[in-house]
Amino acid sequence: MEPLLLSICVIVFTLVSLFVYNAKSHGKSKNLPPGSFGWPFIGETYEFIFSNHDKFISDRMQNYSSKIFKTHLYGQPTVVLCGPSGHKFIAANEGKLMTAWRPTATRKLFQSAMPTGDSIVSRQSEIHLVRAPVFITQEALVAYASVMDGMTKHHFETHWFGKSQVEVFSLLELLTVGIATRLFMGLQDLDCVAKMAKWFGHIAQGLHVLPYEIPGTTFGRAMKGKRAVMNEIMKLINEKRERLAKGEMPTDILSYMMVSADPSGKIR
Repeated sequence: MEPLLLSICVIVFTLVSLFVYNAKSHGKSKNLPPGSFGWPFIGETYEFIFSNHDKFISDRMQNYSSKIFKTHLYGQPTVVLCGPSGHKFIAANEGKLMTAWRPTATRKLFQSAMPTGDSIVSRQSEIHLVRAPVFITQEALVAYASVMDGMTKHHFETHWFGKSQVEVFSLLELLTVGIATRLFMGLQDLDCVAKMAKWFGHIAQGLHVLPYEIPGTTFGRAMKGKRAVMNEIMKLINEKRERLAKGEMPTDILSYMMVSADPSGKIR
């Protein structure tokens, strides 16, 4: 047998074996709702991504159950609760029978900023910074509005006015990232902002895809973008740490986080 044909046969046999094993192993599980886990590894992800989401849900509600069904999306076995009763059950049991869950791709992209596992982020930790007096005073809000107004005017004058054609999405992405990085990190280097916008764009595209880091794939580019963003943030942190050690007062959210204790009393 030719080597190429032999290789193809081995690959096909492996995939079929995995499919059969996957179906049998899930079939033995108890108390699972009706539905299908689809193909090994990819499940029904591609059908979900490349079809109308409403039709994807309604077809399975019709074929399996109008209240609940199982599927396999983004590398994870998934149960879908449908209708008002399902929504009510989720809302009434958050933090009790159910906790917040994020797709594997999202967890991998933000794992350095999230607790391990699927545990829900502490509400106290989430609101600690938002309610910090230094950031919610009237003077602070006026300053934010002034900065955003100035940056927006400069952006339109630079990238929009006098242009016969503009790429709206990429420019709005640049403006959004520019404002966010300016207020959060104090970043004013326009070249660095442009790089960050590109990296964040790759990250955003990789939030809801199959979480396999293969070079050239959407998730591969997202992970590369994540590492680039983290490297840039670490540089900024080191620079700010040196300035804060010399007595400079915090002027942005990142600086404030570096000198303020979290709800447990720990200084980051």
